[in-house]
Amino acid sequence: MKILTKKLIALRQDTPNATVNAATSPIEKFQNITLRPILKGQHQHYIWLLQKIFEHNKNHFFGLKRDPKKAYIESIFQKDRTLRTTLIGRVISWLTEEELLAYKVNEKEYNKRIIQMIKQRMTSSIYDFTPPTT
Repeated sequence: MKILTKKLIALRQDTPNATVNAATSPIEKFQNITLRPILKGQHQHYIWLLQKIFEHNKNHFFGLKRDPKKAYIESIFQKDRTLRTTLIGRVISWLTEEELLAYKVNEKEYNKRIIQMIKQRMTSSIYDFTPPTT
């Protein structure tokens, strides 16, 4: 195993709830073994990035109640193509060469799953976003 590959894998977070068994499809296996640990490790970066988007959008997010906050996050992911591309790029940069080859085979499906998982992580973390101090 190449040194860079070992280092990338060593930096990933453990995801004990991500199950893989004989019945798990290759796409789901890649998601659980590769993508979930990367997303878990990048979680605070995603929080920071969305926080900056909220601030740029005049902080409307911070005045909302719980459910409208979730809808606001959903809306940002739906409308902001640059954000989706940035997030996917951040995940891809953590893939080893072998994983990148596997990713390219089902790129469209993995991109959809990456965005869905990040969106779910962000809507579950609405209380981690804090209004800026003025």
